[in-house]
Amino acid sequence: MKIKPFHVQPLHTYTNPTKPAKAAAKSSFIDKVEISSVAMDMRGTNPVEQARAEKVAQLKADVQSGAYQVDARKVAQDMLNYYRF
Repeated sequence: MKIKPFHVQPLHTYTNPTKPAKAAAKSSFIDKVEISSVAMDMRGTNPVEQARAEKVAQLKADVQSGAYQVDARKVAQDMLNYYRF
């Protein structure tokens, strides 16, 4: 016995395009971000970032000059400690 639906529209969600939402009328609202002068001043004076930048610059200079030395035993020991948990 075959039952046919009576007045039921099949759902084709992937084949039928959905109706686009009504386009909102252009409004005068525009997203805007303002950063205060205090925040701008705080951005450039972080002592941690400054110290890190100095350390990176020193390491770059050491690597380029060939003066940077790596202690292979310490690296190996740290790797073992890390992977042993």
